[in-house]
Amino acid sequence: MLAKNAAHIFEAYVSPAEVLNNQKRQMIGQATVYVLVETLKRLTLAERSQLADTLRRMEERDPEWLRKAVARHLQEHPHFWQIFPGVLTHRLKRWWAMKSVRKLTHLPATLAGLAVTTIASWRAHRVLRAGVTQYWPKATRQTILTVPQMGTK
Repeated sequence: MLAKNAAHIFEAYVSPAEVLNNQKRQMIGQATVYVLVETLKRLTLAERSQLADTLRRMEERDPEWLRKAVARHLQEHPHFWQIFPGVLTHRLKRWWAMKSVRKLTHLPATLAGLAVTTIASWRAHRVLRAGVTQYWPKATRQTILTVPQMGTK
């Protein structure tokens, strides 16, 4: 279902530094979600059926439990390319599945994306190993023009 007149307005990350910082943030988020999902898989059925209560209890027992789980994951997977499964191969797998000419035309973008992902994963791995789990880069902000609502002139 679509929400009538819903919109999401944001400024694009346009400089190389902004793009890399945003990608680093995404890698931190994806690694954290991966660790969280793996943790939830180990819960009992009863714990999963009352997930909100289970997570609340986990937070009450140890507010740092997720940060510690991420730290354990990184100890068990010490290389940046192990930050979460498929981090460096997902673009190549998608490219490999393309047909003939598309493979050729999409190769530069695939390789550029792989380079950005590699750098971002390395940077994310470094800050996660240092214990940082919350990271929100700031883009160079300029005034965002207000977009007229749909149906108005």
